[in-house]
Amino acid sequence: MEYYTYIIKSYKDGRFYFGQTKNLDQRLNDHNKGKSKYTKPYIPWKIYAYKVFSTRAEAMKFERMLKNLHSHEKAMGFIANHNFNIVNE
Repeated sequence: MEYYTYIIKSYKDGRFYFGQTKNLDQRLNDHNKGKSKYTKPYIPWKIYAYKVFSTRAEAMKFERMLKNLHSHEKAMGFIANHNFNIVNE
């Protein structure tokens, strides 16, 4: 089974949110339906980037690392250095 660490971007104000899931399409739908209190105020969202892992533990590790960077610039560097798949905007 595949797991994903993902970055979504708000159409509303351009902010990013980091998460992990086993179903990327369903998770994006959940964010856009307001099922997360952290992302609901910034609907709609789109996938910005993602990375595929073979275990949930690996995906969670990368999610934690992203969330601990605390700056947009550091996060963008991390995404580039760890070969995330960037989705065309």
